[in-house]
Amino acid sequence: RRLKGALMHASSKHWVDMLEAGGAGAQSDNETVMQDGTAMAKASKMRWRSNQFEKVLQLLDALYLKTKFNPLGVATTRSFPPSRFTGTSKSQKQPVKDLPSNCYDKDWLDRLDEEDRNNLRMREEVDLTIPVALKEYAIPIRFVSS
Repeated sequence: RRLKGALMHASSKHWVDMLEAGGAGAQSDNETVMQDGTAMAKASKMRWRSNQFEKVLQLLDALYLKTKFNPLGVATTRSFPPSRFTGTSKSQKQPVKDLPSNCYDKDWLDRLDEEDRNNLRMREEVDLTIPVALKEYAIPIRFVSS
């Protein structure tokens, strides 16, 4: 889903390699919870992900939602991913290897020994800055903290 979102806009295509390297292992653990009578996906924080990488992933979720609408803004499907929010629990999933170094949380990296850091096979940093035009293009998704 995020890969499809990244391919939608010229300003996000440089993240495609990063997404392909991460694969499904970079996805959060979700559990469905009811909030105010609505089913929502509660995502666990991936302890190894940097905040900026999290923001990029959230934006890519919003870009994916754009595929659910025609150019006039009319929904073309009734199938939408549930609204998501980040819970307070931390996922115990193992970190994904082969990502750019700035996708990893700096404090988390600092706690690793040299061998564990080398095993990540980190790539060079990529620009994780989200251009204003891309934010405006994406459909906002409700992200709330619990």
